[in-house]
Amino acid sequence: MKVERHQREELERISKKELIDYVMKLEEQITRDSLNSSKPPSSDKAGAREKRKRKDRSLRVSSGRKPGGQKGHPGATLQAAGEPDSEIPLKAEHCEFCHEQLSDKDLTGECISRQVFDLPEPPRLECTQYNASGYCCSKCGCIGHAEFPRGVSAPVQYGSRMGAWLIYMKDELLLPYNRIETFFKDLLDVPVSPATIDLARERLYQNLESWEEKLIRKLIGEDVLGADESGLRVKKELYWLHVASTETLTFFGVHKRRGKEAMDELGILPHFRGWMIHDCLAAYNLYEECRHGLCNQHHLRDLKAVNELKGQCWAPKMAELLQAMLHLRHEHEGKGSRPDDAEIQKRRREYDGIVKHGEEENPLPPRPDPPPKGRKKRGRPKKGKARNLVERFRDKASSILAFFEDFRVPFTNNQPEQDIRMVKVQQKVSGCFRSEKGAKRFARIRSYNSTMRKLKRNVFEAIKVAYEGNPHELPRS
Repeated sequence: MKVERHQREELERISKKELIDYVMKLEEQITRDSLNSSKPPSSDKAGAREKRKRKDRSLRVSSGRKPGGQKGHPGATLQAAGEPDSEIPLKAEHCEFCHEQLSDKDLTGECISRQVFDLPEPPRLECTQYNASGYCCSKCGCIGHAEFPRGVSAPVQYGSRMGAWLIYMKDELLLPYNRIETFFKDLLDVPVSPATIDLARERLYQNLESWEEKLIRKLIGEDVLGADESGLRVKKELYWLHVASTETLTFFGVHKRRGKEAMDELGILPHFRGWMIHDCLAAYNLYEECRHGLCNQHHLRDLKAVNELKGQCWAPKMAELLQAMLHLRHEHEGKGSRPDDAEIQKRRREYDGIVKHGEEENPLPPRPDPPPKGRKKRGRPKKGKARNLVERFRDKASSILAFFEDFRVPFTNNQPEQDIRMVKVQQKVSGCFRSEKGAKRFARIRSYNSTMRKLKRNVFEAIKVAYEGNPHELPRS
């Protein structure tokens, strides 16, 4: 087929440009790691050379303090008990110097004590039998028997403490089923099957239904809420684990979708009116009735990436400014003060100046020439990662700098990211969840366990009382 000269030149120009863009895209993928993107550290390359690079490129700065416990740090040394459980008297029979036998006259009556803390002998299952006496009512003639305690519903069953052990090991320690079976076989010589473990977990899941509803209402009324999401494998399909949390509360929800549809069904974000801290996922920005604060740890990594990959001069300046503002915030918090309007405006002018520099360094790509006759119109040219980042700093300035104006707003969104971490560990242990119900059951139990741990409650005892149908109440506002 005959091709005109200008058409051939156009095809060559387009193919070269596409090839360059493709190569640059591959280069960005290769050079991305956990220090300049949201990739997990487990995906980083191994080796001494890579470790050295990681150390040189780390975002962490030295605090100037010596390693180890700092002055005033409360210790955790084992302390002697005032009333030991048992005492064993030791009588000296021979002198340790001359090795002669000692008599009662040689004993002085003084005593030196040393205490040894150890676990008791392996526990054993205790069997409690409930004998419900029968009756025949003389008034109505009905025949019945005394009521059994709550939870005693089968002729032979495990008790609440045993059930709490199973749940604690599966949902808190994240042990596989076979390891739990091995543990109880070796320690108690008791056979435990996966069905027994799931039966206990299902009972706790149902007992926590009303507690979860209270948790959702509690989170809606909070002033600051962190939100995040992460992929989860369920039935060999991609689901999403959503988390909404504070320093004292944690909610996990499982859904097929990642965006607003899932967030609406989970029922927290549509009714939330405080500060929502997130990583600028587009779905979060659709909730316009709350105030938004963005995670600046993500921004520091993105700035590091565009500086390393694109040689951007504005990026390290912006990173330095954000870290300087965080340092000033810590100083104000130490003094119990807040930055005045003049100081806020000064930092905002510096911020706007760096953004303007970034726009000059990353101009918009030129509009493409009109296509030759007979060819389809090409779409908008890609702006590139650096330009998109500049526009985010320009358009989301109030959300990025919220941490400096309102000290309730954290600098990062680390809280929900830390909360979600152990759920990702569970996924690595099991590979995936076999059913959607199993994933939701795990999410609800982890919501309860994480909240109890944040509230400084004993997680095992909290599981036990919830298993019995009396979960701990949430703190009042």
